[in-house]
Amino acid sequence: MALRAASSGKSDYDVRRYHHSDRTAVLDLYETVTGRDGTNWLSWKYEDNPYVDHVSMVVATTADRVVAAMPAVAFRLHVGDRAELALQPTDTMVHPEHRHRDLLDLLADHLRRVYADREPALFFDVRGESDRPIQADGWKEVDRLQTAYRIRHPSLLLDDDARRAARITARAFGSLQRLSHRLRDCSPDWTVTRSNHVPTRTLTGLARDHRPFGIHAVRDPRYLAWRFENPAWSYTTYLTGDDESRAALIAGERHVAGQHVVALTDVYPPAAEKRATAVEQLVRAVVADNPRADTILADETVLPRRVRRRTGFRCDSRWPLSWFGSPSTLVTAPASGPDPAPADWQVAGVDITDPENWHLSLAERSCW
Repeated sequence: MALRAASSGKSDYDVRRYHHSDRTAVLDLYETVTGRDGTNWLSWKYEDNPYVDHVSMVVATTADRVVAAMPAVAFRLHVGDRAELALQPTDTMVHPEHRHRDLLDLLADHLRRVYADREPALFFDVRGESDRPIQADGWKEVDRLQTAYRIRHPSLLLDDDARRAARITARAFGSLQRLSHRLRDCSPDWTVTRSNHVPTRTLTGLARDHRPFGIHAVRDPRYLAWRFENPAWSYTTYLTGDDESRAALIAGERHVAGQHVVALTDVYPPAAEKRATAVEQLVRAVVADNPRADTILADETVLPRRVRRRTGFRCDSRWPLSWFGSPSTLVTAPASGPDPAPADWQVAGVDITDPENWHLSLAERSCW
């Protein structure tokens, strides 16, 4: 099934499902848009995804040429008492010569139509401030997701016209982080172990025994074997605590655009408030291991407030980070097609538009 849509130029666009024969064209489009080779990206994220047996993507063509694509990475999510397949549209690409022609909305609409009678129960996406909002029917904003940052050089957040603000912000961050280092470390004398592999049995046990209430990825062996093979990042697993207070943290590391970025991609157990002491010890170990990282970040949800305060993290919804950006936005849609009925917004008896019903970390944002 293909959707024919008139463009503002002389040709029409056909919007349809991705075919394996489109692979080379999509990789060429990826390189045109990003300037990078996308072979490993496509293989890991979509071709080797453990939850679908195909590449979940729609493309727009004109004159038999792929000019836009919207892939959707598959996750298995805990929704209430069930595990449901969900798709996250991401990595959307439009060739520079074909922008401003509503192709994003056409792709989003067709993606919903393609999967309306298939297994996925819902769509979700986490969009940054610079991302263009999806205007297609049937998407709803759920919540603003706050991210916590520990920044070594705050001035990197600013352009050349904001030097005075940069100096003020640098002094503020420096004072706050020096204060956090002076706080007495009350952590027990636990050993933090580090590993370059994912300890599947330990992590699946922590995730199973301490599941949060909200919608989140099923952290089973399939998930762990796939999710942390992201070729753009290198991951280290940190473990500490005894049998009663065991906690784990997976930190990703990447050098991009001249910056050293560390992401606290996932924390185990996901509901970490009762194990804040162990989580704090893990975060301190990550900070100590990366003294020259320009930025260390985590989803606010997985770092207890006490841990953020004591380890020098600040949220992007509060001063001074609120000067330079804003939290990301969680949006969702049922997989019933572009014209959902009111009942479609309930999945397994859970209202997917209620922010209290979600609990996502950076691990569910497919770029980290």
